Amino acid sequence: MPKFLIILIVSLFISMPVAAMAQDISVENAVVRANTVPGRPAALYFTMINKADQPHVLKAISSSVVKNIMIHESTNVDGVRRMEHRNHAVVPVGGELTFERGAWHGMLMGTSKLKIGETISLTFTFVDHAPLTIQAPVKGLMD
Repeated sequence: MPKFLIILIVSLFISMPVAAMAQDISVENAVVRANTVPGRPAALYFTMINKADQPHVLKAISSSVVKNIMIHESTNVDGVRRMEHRNHAVVPVGGELTFERGAWHGMLMGTSKLKIGETISLTFTFVDHAPLTIQAPVKGLMD
């Protein structure tokens, strides 16, 4: 068997688990909601879908356009609304986790470079999965 063919077959087998892993979690409908006051925090909303047979744990979201992105969860306990910083978010087995207004969301800090109408890159870092980079449009709060 030619050496080239052996290398090709081995390469395909090595890359198969990575390709399969990359498709078992996805981020959809991501949008950044920029504040109209320059420098004020912005919000990040999206849905993560987990097609794997194990939960995936999101530990961070980052972008070169903002200083940092915090994972927050808004709750309502006995009529008292709270927004709390979380170190991670779990995407359940075969399920999804939606980041939306009034619930889980990303809080973007250091937003002076955000421009409504542009698209930014966001990298999602997981405890148990390769990083996932997506593009998200930057819209106004009411767009």
